[in-house]
Amino acid sequence: MKAAKKLPWIILAILALAAFLRLYNLGNESLWLDEAVNVLLCKEGPGSVIDVCVDDGVHPPFYFLLLNLWILIFGQSEVAIRLLSALLGIIAVFLTYKVGCEVFNRRVGLIASLFLAISSFAVYYSQEVLPYSMLLVLTLLSFILFLRVLRAEKPQKTHFLFYALVNVLLCYTHLFGVFTVGAQVLYYLFYRRRYAKARRVFWGTQAVTLAFFSPWIYVLVTNGILGDTAGGLAWIPEPSFSVINSITRALTGAGFIEKAWGAFLMWFFLSLCLAGVFYFPKALQWRGSGEEVQNTGKPPLASLFAGPMIVLVLLWLLFPFFLSLILSFAYKPMMVDRYLIGVIPALCLLAACGIENVASFIGVGGLRAKVTAVMLIAIVAAVSLVGLHSYYVDYHKLDWRAATAFIEQDAQPGDAIVFYPDYEHWPFDYYYEGEHELAVISYKEILEDEGAAAVNERLWLVQLPASANRDINVQRELYYRFGDEALIRRGIFEPLVVYLFDI
Repeated sequence: MKAAKKLPWIILAILALAAFLRLYNLGNESLWLDEAVNVLLCKEGPGSVIDVCVDDGVHPPFYFLLLNLWILIFGQSEVAIRLLSALLGIIAVFLTYKVGCEVFNRRVGLIASLFLAISSFAVYYSQEVLPYSMLLVLTLLSFILFLRVLRAEKPQKTHFLFYALVNVLLCYTHLFGVFTVGAQVLYYLFYRRRYAKARRVFWGTQAVTLAFFSPWIYVLVTNGILGDTAGGLAWIPEPSFSVINSITRALTGAGFIEKAWGAFLMWFFLSLCLAGVFYFPKALQWRGSGEEVQNTGKPPLASLFAGPMIVLVLLWLLFPFFLSLILSFAYKPMMVDRYLIGVIPALCLLAACGIENVASFIGVGGLRAKVTAVMLIAIVAAVSLVGLHSYYVDYHKLDWRAATAFIEQDAQPGDAIVFYPDYEHWPFDYYYEGEHELAVISYKEILEDEGAAAVNERLWLVQLPASANRDINVQRELYYRFGDEALIRRGIFEPLVVYLFDI
């Protein structure tokens, strides 16, 4: 009874930690490209949001419609617009606890929720104006409702309605939500006899989900990843060992940790997950007596594997991962770490099960088991804190706020501005509140005689450093054309550089 009374306080402490990590420095960094695009597009209204999403054909509109409503209510400051993702990230930690309780027990739920709370990857996307915290929350809700549908003694309309609603919203939040639904369908097919009572509700839900998602399937066929363009996926590299390793590091919370410590956390976490797949207390029984093996007729190795709930969590983890990998090789690259954010709770649950299993192997219910569990949790937490420190201290987005202020204080009527690359104008558009409107010119035009002739006298250049897809040094080209003396001002906001030319 005492332990049961303490549990709510523990989850409250974990939620407080999750809230602190997700709200800390929430508005400290400038918006980067994708965030600025989302905010400025959502300001245009629901109709424009849907039009842009349909034209893009890759990103479904639900999150952006919600963001449009959020901006209308709370405004568009960095803190206000990022607060939506932060709150969703905190909710995801609580839902991970609930899933752990539903699938295993409270201890597993608590450990898994702690791991999600301190995951630098989850914290990062809880501080971005992007749909991934929403994807995480809806994935967790979908699995909770899926389990309740399967376990209900009698079919219930509320389970049917909420499960169908969540799955529709999940699919309209991100296309990888479809993979989550696919994992659930696969699990039900494996255990359809066990859950025969849920047959009508389960398949009815899938039919409703398919019916409501069918308009977007049409968009996918015509404009999206099933069509000929799929421009929204063109930037994704083909999977390689380094790409898969980078994705795995990120999902295990090691993405912000350099070198050996990052590799250590990744492999340690994966080892705990592997330990979670096996049920060690059974192995202890077999050590004491071979009688159970003879009675069941099962070989020891087969009996070591845990039951249906572990299979469910494995499908939750592996189905989206390997399906995206297969499709990336067979069709178009689409494997990105943030697209797979929905599998992180499955990793946390398996790692929590692994800690329970290793601890029970050391000593069932005794002091040694508790000490072992605490030590394993402490190792994960300590190395994860290194990643969080690196994220808060060492990682910085482009300082568009300062760069834009630099331009505002010296902008004059008739000034023109060039961005390299061209699409980086979005963060500037979000921050610029200057008195004078600047004429935006493409960098391709400015490098031609006609484009240069269109400039009155002064030209601002905002340039990002060269990379694999940015191989033109516009500043150097302008030096060649107009001479070094044309440069009258420069502002460095690493790695962003702003130049002012008098031409």
